[in-house]
Amino acid sequence: MKLGRGARTQLTNLIGEATGLRGDFFRSVAFRYFHPDDVISGEGTWLAGGRFVPVGVRAVYASLEEETALREVTARKLALGGRKQVELRERPGIRGGRPSIAGTGVSVRRIAQWHNMGQTPEEIVRTLGGHLSLAQVHAALAYYYANQGEIGADLEEEVRATEALERQHAR
Repeated sequence: MKLGRGARTQLTNLIGEATGLRGDFFRSVAFRYFHPDDVISGEGTWLAGGRFVPVGVRAVYASLEEETALREVTARKLALGGRKQVELRERPGIRGGRPSIAGTGVSVRRIAQWHNMGQTPEEIVRTLGGHLSLAQVHAALAYYYANQGEIGADLEEEVRATEALERQHAR
């Protein structure tokens, strides 16, 4: 696409006025470009382009309002044929009601435990024999990071219970 002189000048001025993100904002990320340690680098648009930028340009799409972000999620879901790509569930009768990846029985806590032991998301997928996709592991880690206090306390309780059992049976 060729821009006229006026449009180029206007675009140059807008770029010159751009500032970094500050405060609270909402972000919707396609899983194939998502990494829980880095959701604001623009790596996805750099590699694949975006709605408004070509390949090789870093851009981060964000919203100041939650409603706009939810509309983005709805649009992405519709583009995927109305299917959820990853679903986390809390069901009382499964895994003690802990959040799990739907249809798998694998808890977020278990994925967080492997992650905390130093495994990368790719290694976790291999540990599970390919039973989960990389997107599902990243979704579980994103949930873990958003609920780290609760899941961390659950992991600590598991360690205490294990130590108590070891002491009990060491006699």
